[in-house]
Amino acid sequence: MSVSIVDPDNPYRYIEVRGVVERIDPDPTGAFFVTLNERYDGPFGPKDPTDAPDRVVFVVRPTAVGRRG
Repeated sequence: MSVSIVDPDNPYRYIEVRGVVERIDPDPTGAFFVTLNERYDGPFGPKDPTDAPDRVVFVVRPTAVGRRG
């Protein structure tokens, strides 16, 4: 899989991480979502995802990293 993050101020600047999915872990309580939400959204964001029973966590082993700009 790959993930690209583009600089909103400069669309020619980005970072890309490519990797292999090592495993897919079920997250039926949405605990991973809650942890990320607290870290990045603070205490005011949604606490419990309504789709928690369907959530999974992808664990990725990076194989290549690239950047531009």
